[in-house]
Amino acid sequence: MTKLKLNIMMEGIIATEVEKIYVLGWEDAQEDIQRIIDMVNDLEMFWDEDGKLTGVDWGMTIAETVEKARG
Repeated sequence: MTKLKLNIMMEGIIATEVEKIYVLGWEDAQEDIQRIIDMVNDLEMFWDEDGKLTGVDWGMTIAETVEKARG
């Protein structure tokens, strides 16, 4: 996995969770959002456990993005 591929993948996944919130609404999207958050955390641990590949805390990034999208 390259830095570019990981960044693109994670940004795409995070964009998907934002769309789910906007399309389904917060109440209906919560279960899907939790699964996406879990997946992002799993992927981060697998591909970038030490944070050296991207230097991004994806868990924090997705948490902040969810809060912004919730409004």
